[in-house]
Amino acid sequence: MIPEIDMHKHFKDKDKTQKIIDLFLRDMVEQGYSTVRIIHGKGKGNYRKLIYSYLEKHELVEGFTLCDVTHGGSGATFVHLKGKII
Repeated sequence: MIPEIDMHKHFKDKDKTQKIIDLFLRDMVEQGYSTVRIIHGKGKGNYRKLIYSYLEKHELVEGFTLCDVTHGGSGATFVHLKGKII
């Protein structure tokens, strides 16, 4: 099972979004996960773009891609993690 976080309810607060994602990614790396799923919803894509701009700069993120249809399609993203930063 791939851990996931649903960010729908935080779309109006950019700072809170970044803090929650940062805490989630750090926790998942500590637990040894290499891939997680962030659910951001489909909408117009603005929230996804905001999340992507944050993920592009995050030190723990190796890469990310939209999920396939069975995992949420354009409403969710798989995030691939680098691992622990010492």
